[in-house]
Amino acid sequence: MQRWLWAGLLALTAQAATAFEPPDDALRYVAEILLNGLVIEDYHDVLVTADETLYFPAALVLRAGEATATQEGDALTLEVASTQSRLLLDLERRALETNDSARPLTAADALLVDGQVLVAAQVMAEVFGMEIKLNAVNQQLVIKTKRPWPRDLRLARERRWDRLGVPSELETPVILQNQGYRAWGTPQADVAISWQRSGDGRNSASYNALVVAEALGLTNNVFISGEPGGDVNSVRLRSGRQSARGGVFGVAPLYDFQMGDISGMRSPLVGQGGSGRGLRYQATPLGRASNFDRTVIEGDAQPGWDAELHLGNQLMDFQRVSSNGRYRFVDVPLDYGVNNIKVVLYGPQGQVREEVYREQIGGSMVPVGDFYSSGYALQPNTRLFDMDQAGISQPVADPGWAWGWQGDYGLSKALTLGTFVAGSHYTDPLGRVDASGGVLRVPETYYGLALRPAMGNMALEGGLVTRTGGGAATYVRLAMPLGRMSLSLTHDQYGSDYLAQDNESGLVASRSRVGFGIPLGWTGADLGAVGVSLALIRQFDKNEFLKTTLNYGHRVSGLQVGHQLETETRSSPGGAGSRTGLYRLQSSQRMGVMDYRAEMRYGLYGTGFQSATVTGLWRQNDLENIVGTVAYSPDSTSYGVGWSTSTRYGALTLSATYAGGDVSVGLGWSFSMGYSPTRGLDLRNRASAGMGLADVLIYEDVTADGIYTPGVDRPVENASILLNKRQLRDMATDAEGRIRLNQLSITEPLVISTSGGSIPDAFLVPMYPAIQSWPRPGQSLAVNYPVVESGQISGLVKIQLKPAAVDKAKDKSSREAEVLQERGLSGVLLQVLTADGRLHAETRTLSDGYFSFETVYPGRWKVRLAAGQDWYGAKLDSSSQAIELTVADGIRDDVSIRFQSDGKGL
Repeated sequence: MQRWLWAGLLALTAQAATAFEPPDDALRYVAEILLNGLVIEDYHDVLVTADETLYFPAALVLRAGEATATQEGDALTLEVASTQSRLLLDLERRALETNDSARPLTAADALLVDGQVLVAAQVMAEVFGMEIKLNAVNQQLVIKTKRPWPRDLRLARERRWDRLGVPSELETPVILQNQGYRAWGTPQADVAISWQRSGDGRNSASYNALVVAEALGLTNNVFISGEPGGDVNSVRLRSGRQSARGGVFGVAPLYDFQMGDISGMRSPLVGQGGSGRGLRYQATPLGRASNFDRTVIEGDAQPGWDAELHLGNQLMDFQRVSSNGRYRFVDVPLDYGVNNIKVVLYGPQGQVREEVYREQIGGSMVPVGDFYSSGYALQPNTRLFDMDQAGISQPVADPGWAWGWQGDYGLSKALTLGTFVAGSHYTDPLGRVDASGGVLRVPETYYGLALRPAMGNMALEGGLVTRTGGGAATYVRLAMPLGRMSLSLTHDQYGSDYLAQDNESGLVASRSRVGFGIPLGWTGADLGAVGVSLALIRQFDKNEFLKTTLNYGHRVSGLQVGHQLETETRSSPGGAGSRTGLYRLQSSQRMGVMDYRAEMRYGLYGTGFQSATVTGLWRQNDLENIVGTVAYSPDSTSYGVGWSTSTRYGALTLSATYAGGDVSVGLGWSFSMGYSPTRGLDLRNRASAGMGLADVLIYEDVTADGIYTPGVDRPVENASILLNKRQLRDMATDAEGRIRLNQLSITEPLVISTSGGSIPDAFLVPMYPAIQSWPRPGQSLAVNYPVVESGQISGLVKIQLKPAAVDKAKDKSSREAEVLQERGLSGVLLQVLTADGRLHAETRTLSDGYFSFETVYPGRWKVRLAAGQDWYGAKLDSSSQAIELTVADGIRDDVSIRFQSDGKGL
């Protein structure tokens, strides 16, 4: 009997679980969640079913808002005390209860995914008064509550504990603080020195350094390597300016200018510009795809570091940073829409650095009447400093020039005209040699014309290219969303007398490619996404090459896994053919105290296993790491182990390697060296060259003039800040009121603000809601953040009916008591501005029309309603009302704002 009872209970439990499982056609996103402007840490599962019902982890959101979420077995209780809202979801009893109602619970209300209850957005909106929007392209879920939650009220109380404030639901107003380029900035350098003793007793030593310095009004990147006390082996220099806002050198449309050792652009049907000494510029917004549905991602880093390429949340590729301090990922596939690309750099001592890129396919038409352009000129395969072993500049044969220019003009909202000209080299198809005995490279000039029409969600481009030596080629490109997929099609057609690097010096007759991006979240499991590419190349000698590429990225218990499968099938007119292929497996995980990275290569069609490498790093504590590596190939096996410790002056590494019966040992020291105007020269154990730095000063502005005056204004100690809306919990100002910020991103602005409780004195408030600066390498930003003695502006916003409207309302007895008297306007958005009209803060009125601004300070202010608001169809006046706070009291609690209405719409 007892056995049958247990079986029945298990059956009922299984039935309850399966009833709330996600349907097979549900689409899963791993999304960033924002609650009232708060970015909830990490990414979380969000589901959308075929009927467009949205589900998200409600308990997680309530806890982030400091509300109550408790789960006992299959019963989840959600409660927001400040709004007196309560929701109970009992999956076992299949019951849904709110404050005033109860009904059966169905899968339309909640789903059970991996043990976590996801609640329907419609249910949450009805019970808790939420506005919920999912941006599927950027994978971002934005939630706003109509009434403040416990976290919002806590922050308001911490600002002024005995008064009620309501936080703004809009973006925090920011003050842009520009800092111009200087003749000499604050240089930063990442330096690595190593010594090794091999098994046969030989000693070797080397060094490399990546130096970034602002000098003569330019950002200069210098990479140098050599032997301590001996030869300089390599020097690379790139100088210029880059800004995501434009305005480089005061030229509004100029976004990037570089000279020195650079990389060129790719021209359609011509080829890649290569790299060498020269210059380039970009008068077009950063983030536009460099080659329609393909792009190149490259940057600077320390040699020996690992660079991981992530497309969205998927691991796509990784490589070891080369000896010249560069990483370069070529032919990176892009899907229609916004592509979020991230390069994660891992150092041998556990250092981690991220570079973020955004490129867009579609929706990037040139505005009507605007003109975008970019260009370059360089000498291929050269450097500014070609070094021989004695450190003396090496003379080289004339390398010729490669150059290119492209311009785009917006003819209309639906049509962009593009043109380009390029100078390039192709290999002599007759196999002739030059004076040095190498294959002859023939210079040529190419001219191109392109049309880019806008057709709904479709990105389309077609073009014609000719060369001065004769011959022409055409191309067409298409990219679009196709249901849940992203589709791209390309076709290139070459004339028989058209010669270029891109068509293998005249061998290729045509090239066609089709690509798919397929997310697999609709299966109901976190299966990642697949990218498929099929390319067919036809040659004039009737040979055909079919190249297939498959990229599949997914997660397994937190482990990121990437699969790349490449095959090439060759067929000839006589029936002879061949087939080659390579499978590449990559995996990476960073969890707790462990880092793990592995790669395996396997050749297909009889070539067999090629190599495998596994690297693991264990962080013993915050200062010490142990790393181990095993590399295996059919010809050799090697083992490596290393120990590193971080000190204030850098990271010290001891290593040992076993390969081919020999043991070698090594010693290394790496550090970052920088200069700050406030701290002078210092050494750090984390790489920071190529990233931004800032010295933030928080001070009490006694004179309220926004200018720091030593001896008059007072530094604020033990104050913390919000950095891009994220709390810096372990950092606070020192006795001089300063915080030093390292390793700042140079691809996005730095927004500094404060939150409730971050300033020790509750009566001090920031003069500016937030300060925005743009970090750049080689320059430490000086950000002054003034706080002042707080004041208060509060009062009532009321609406009064005109006499005619009162008579009209008497006929509506059900609403007579509500409309016959002057009443408070609830829920309207009110703004306070500085005397010069700059927005300072916003709030919404409470149910009786009460409002309060508590971050103001003595001086002149303006209070107004935000434009575009109405009351029962009657537009409300948004003109401002002047308010002055005196130093004597700093409080105005008698402000009254009144409106009259004719009652239309009642």
